[in-house]
Amino acid sequence: MWIGLSFLLVVPGLTQTPPAAKDPNDEILAKEAYAEPAAEIKNLVLAQWHLNESFANVGPDRRTVLLTRSAGMATIAEYARPYVRLGGLAIDVDANRARTLSLGGSVSADLYDLETGKRTAIQAPKDARLSGFQWSPDGKSLAFLVHEPNESHLYVADVATGRSRRLSRRPLLLTHVTSVDWTGDGKHVVALLVPAKRTPRPVEPPVPAEPNVRLTTRNPARLRTFPSLLEGPYHAALYEYLITGQLTALDAKTGEETPVGKPTMIRGFDVGPNAKFVRVTTVRKPFSYLVPVSSFGSAEEIWNEKGEPVAEISRRALQLGSADPTPDDPWGDAFDADEQARRPSGGQGGPGAETGPPRKRNLAWRPDGKGISFLLLEPANRDNPSAKRKDRVMRWFEPYGDKDVETIYESENAITGVQYAADAKTLFVNESVAAEQRTYAVDLGPGTRRLVSKSRATEFYRNPGSLVTTTGPMGGSVVLRDSQGNVYLSGTQYAEDPMAEAPRPFVDRVKLASATDESQAESERMFYSSPDRFERLIAFLDVDLKRTLVARESSSETTQHFLSDAGKETQLTKNRDYAADVTALRNERFRVTRADGFKFWVEATLPRGFDGSSKPPAFFWFYPSEFVDQKTYDERGRTYNKNAFRPISRLNKAFLALLGYTVVEPDCPIIGPADRKNDKYVADLRSNLYATINALEARGFADRDRLAIGGHSYGAFSTANALVHTPFFRAGIAGDGAYNRLLTPAGFQSETRTLWEAREVYTTLSPLLWAEQVTGALLMYHGADDQNVGTFPINSDRMFQALNTLGKTAALYVYPYEDHGPATRETLLDLWARWIAWLEKHVKSPEIGK
Repeated sequence: MWIGLSFLLVVPGLTQTPPAAKDPNDEILAKEAYAEPAAEIKNLVLAQWHLNESFANVGPDRRTVLLTRSAGMATIAEYARPYVRLGGLAIDVDANRARTLSLGGSVSADLYDLETGKRTAIQAPKDARLSGFQWSPDGKSLAFLVHEPNESHLYVADVATGRSRRLSRRPLLLTHVTSVDWTGDGKHVVALLVPAKRTPRPVEPPVPAEPNVRLTTRNPARLRTFPSLLEGPYHAALYEYLITGQLTALDAKTGEETPVGKPTMIRGFDVGPNAKFVRVTTVRKPFSYLVPVSSFGSAEEIWNEKGEPVAEISRRALQLGSADPTPDDPWGDAFDADEQARRPSGGQGGPGAETGPPRKRNLAWRPDGKGISFLLLEPANRDNPSAKRKDRVMRWFEPYGDKDVETIYESENAITGVQYAADAKTLFVNESVAAEQRTYAVDLGPGTRRLVSKSRATEFYRNPGSLVTTTGPMGGSVVLRDSQGNVYLSGTQYAEDPMAEAPRPFVDRVKLASATDESQAESERMFYSSPDRFERLIAFLDVDLKRTLVARESSSETTQHFLSDAGKETQLTKNRDYAADVTALRNERFRVTRADGFKFWVEATLPRGFDGSSKPPAFFWFYPSEFVDQKTYDERGRTYNKNAFRPISRLNKAFLALLGYTVVEPDCPIIGPADRKNDKYVADLRSNLYATINALEARGFADRDRLAIGGHSYGAFSTANALVHTPFFRAGIAGDGAYNRLLTPAGFQSETRTLWEAREVYTTLSPLLWAEQVTGALLMYHGADDQNVGTFPINSDRMFQALNTLGKTAALYVYPYEDHGPATRETLLDLWARWIAWLEKHVKSPEIGK
C-alpha cells in the first residue's frame, strides 16, 4: 500500500476551526498546522549534534580515519517521497533501494591522516547521500554507495588523494542487501545490480481482481500482529521483482562487470578471498500473507564464479510460528514443522546435544584465504549413540565438496566459538568446561594449547574481558598479537556499588608463553580508565599499544577523542554539548522502597534554579519492565555508569526542567514468574508510582498535587493504565501506544499466554475497556505509518473515540509518514509545542482542579 496520509488533529471540546481563544495554550492545541515551541526549546530540538565527530573508523593501515557527516534531521518533505511497504520492507521503488537509504546516510566524508593531521575530502556527487563505506583489505581504497534521487551507484575512492570514480555502470539493487563487499585479494568489489534485461515492474490492477485470501495453517500458530504484510498476488509479484538482482563482481580498477550466475532473489552474500567463490543466501518460495518477509524460506549456498551452487550450507523453510512458545522464545519464531523434521533435536548445542547428523556451525572465511572455517560435532557412535562426542574445528577447502574437509582441532568440551591469528597458524577457541567458559590459544604446529582466560556467568565482577581483534590480511577480523606474540584482553571492570565506583574499561596484555593447558597466562594491565571519567580505547594503532585512540567523557563533558602516542596526548575532536543548559541541571538518583519491600531506582532532573523553597510540578516519563524477583532486577543495574555523559536527544523530557518541572524517570519493575509476569501488573504499577511520589515529596522535589505522566510505546500503554488505575496524575502524554490488548490476542511484550489463557489479564490491562475510570487529561500522539508489532494507529483512534464518548478531556495528534517514533523536523517541533501547552493548561497552575 502506498503511503501518503494527511495531517490529522482532533481535540474534544473545541471545534475544528475554533474562535479566538483567550488561553494561548488552547490555540496551540487546536492549531491545524505544524506548531513550534518557544525559542529555547526549539533550539534544543534543532541542535546540530550531527556535527560532532567520531574517530572510531580507522582503516587497515592504522593511520587513516574515515569521518562522515550526516544531514541531520529529516524533513516531512523528504519522508513524503513515495515508497511501498512489503512484508516489513520499506522500499523506495523508483530508486530500487531501501527507504532508509533515501532518508539517512551521510552528506560528506573526509579522510584524516593521524600522522600529519591532514584532512582530505572524498569526492562525491553534489547533494547525494552516501553510505556503506568499506575499506579495501590493504586500506588503500574505500568503496562506498552514492544515492542519487532515482538510483544508487558504487564508487571507489583513492585513500591517498580522496579522488573517487563511479565503478558501476548499472544501478545497484539495495532492497534486501544494502552494502557491497570486497574480495579478500582486493581485486574486486561484489555488489547486487539491477538486472540488465529486467522485466517491467508489476502494475497494480486498477480494479481488484481478487479478494484478500487468508487460510489458517494446519497446526496452531502463535503469530504477532505484524503490520504491512503482503496482501495478495500483486504484492507478491512486486516483492519478487524488487529483490531479484544480478550478483556481480566489479573489477576494482576498471569497473569491468563479471556476472555471478543469473538474476535471482538474493537476501545476502559474503565474499571470500577472491571472486571464485561466494556464500549466497537466496529467498525461496512459497511466500505468505501471514508473516513478514524475514520469515520466508531461504537457502544458503556456496556459489562458484559461474553462479552454480557447489554446496548447500543450510536451508530454512517458511516460518509460520509456534504452537508452544516459551519465556525465552515467546513468539515461537524459531519453530517450523518441516525444518524440525529434518533437524536433529537440540540443534544448537555442543557435544551430546545433537542426536542426529551433525550440522556445520559458525561458518566464516579463514583469514589466510584457505577456505572456510566451521565447527562440527563428531558423528554419533552407532553402537553407543548416547556416548559423549568430540567437538571439532574444521577447514573446508576448494572446491567445497563433501570430502574437501579436514579436522584442524578437536576437544572433549563443547566449542562455542573460534578466532584466528592473522596467519591462521594459531587458533583461539572458546570452550565450555562444566559451568566455566575458557579461551585457549592453540598452536597448530606443535599442537600446544595454552589457557588464555576463564570465566563463570556467576562471577560478573571478575570478567577477564575478550580478545582484542584487528583487521586481517583478507579484510576480516583476526586476533591482535604484539611483537612478542602476546595477545590482549579488553573489558570493563564493574564494582558491586556502581554509585560509589563507576565502570572502568581496561586492556590487559596476556603473556602466552607463561600459560599451560591448565595454568592461566600471566597478564599485565596496559590501560585502565580513570575512576572519575569514562575512558576507553577505540583503536589500536600499533601492535604494542604505544599508539592508540582514546575516547573520554564524564557526566558533565561530552565525548572527545584523543591520539595517545607514547604517553603524549593530542585532542582530535572539538565536540560540543549542544544542550549545556540541560546537562548543567541538577540530577538526583535515589533508591525507593515499595510497601512490599521491593527496592528500585528513580532519577529526577530538578528545575532550573531549584532551591527547595517550594515544591515544583513534576512530569514522569517511564517504561515498565518485567522481572522475576529483586535479584534479577538488581542485576540489570550492575552496569550503571555515573561517569557517562548523559545523551540529550531531541525528545529528552529533561527539557521540561527548563520550564519549571521536575522530570522524573522511575524504574517501574513488574514482578512475577516467567510464565505469569503480568498477574501483578496493576498492583505493581500502583505501588511503584505511589512509592516514587512519596519519595519525591519527602525530598521536596515535587508537588504531589501537580503531577503528569507520560511514556512511549509500552510506556504509553502504561501511561493510560496509570490514569485508569491511580488517582495521582492530572494529565498524561502517550505516544504510539496499544490500549486494547484484545487486538494482540497471541501475546504482548513479554506476556507468553494468549488471551484465552489469561483473559482477566488481557482485559484488566486494556485501558480502553476501563476508559470511564480515566482521571486525568490524556494527550495521545501516533505515527500514521507505525510499523511496530501491536501498536497500530487504530489503538489511538479507538481510545480517543472512547474518551470522547465518555466526555473525558483528551487530544489526539496523528503524524503523516511517521513510524514508531517521531523523526522529522516538523513533527518534533509540533510535539514539543503541544506537550508544553498540555502541561501548562492541565498541570502547572496550583489553581487547576480547585
